[in-house]
Amino acid sequence: MSHPGRRARAGSPRDARRPTGNDRRSGTAGALGGAVATLVFVDDGPWISFNQLAARARRSGCRVVRVTTDASLASRIPGLLLYDRSVVVRPGAPLPALDELAGAG
Repeated sequence: MSHPGRRARAGSPRDARRPTGNDRRSGTAGALGGAVATLVFVDDGPWISFNQLAARARRSGCRVVRVTTDASLASRIPGLLLYDRSVVVRPGAPLPALDELAGAG
């Protein structure tokens, strides 16, 4: 804990642990050679914890895709706001290919 009026020394271990906003955004793409990581959620209804994690992952620079069987309005609104792509699959229908979900879309 720092005291008022006392400055942290430049190059201290404490400074090294503090990522900047740019480091967070470029960290994923930089680690994958310029590619953006895609996080795919598969659910059968609205899961609040998925929505919260999706919002955090998008803010960190990941691409977030949701695959769900729930076509209700309550499920579509978070799909529009929190995910880069949301796919509704009818029960018993074949699932989309993973590379299709992770691609541009």
